[in-house]
Amino acid sequence: MSKTMRNLLIGVSAVLCLLGVVLILWPLTYRQIVVYFCGAVLAVFGVIRVILYFAKSGQPGFRFSLSGGILAIIAAVLFFVRADTIVGLFGLVVAISIIIESIVRLQLAIDIKRLGGSWLFGLVSSLVMLAAGIFLIFDPIASAAVATIVSGVALIVEGVSNIVVVIRASRILKNTIETTDYRVL
Repeated sequence: MSKTMRNLLIGVSAVLCLLGVVLILWPLTYRQIVVYFCGAVLAVFGVIRVILYFAKSGQPGFRFSLSGGILAIIAAVLFFVRADTIVGLFGLVVAISIIIESIVRLQLAIDIKRLGGSWLFGLVSSLVMLAAGIFLIFDPIASAAVATIVSGVALIVEGVSNIVVVIRASRILKNTIETTDYRVL
């Protein structure tokens, strides 16, 4: 994983933590603003991932850059075009994104295990986030404020977990690349 990709993922994760704090502190006031901000972050993230895919497609760690980038751009467009609907479905949107991210993180944890690295944190955090995402989809909580606060907490956990997993994956990939001999006999 390149330094650029690692820093991008850590930056996006830090933004998730910040959004989580905002949702906890001001659950109803900032929902619309958060939707537009998420749309902007998704757009930037998507464009960067597509560019990185074409710029560094031969390097390890860029397998999902193109598809992930295109999906992020499509989601960003939806966030801007249907912002009112997204606000109404905010908990569901957060839940779906958490479920998708937890599945991707589960795959990354399995890849880290195959490379011989410590994968338990990635496995546990992906399963916890999957459970949180499923809980948010079937959220029995009627209050929009409480659902938004729960979403904020989930975003903070997601962001912190992403940072830890990205740092660990980056170290493993770096060690794997450094110890692999690519010379042709």
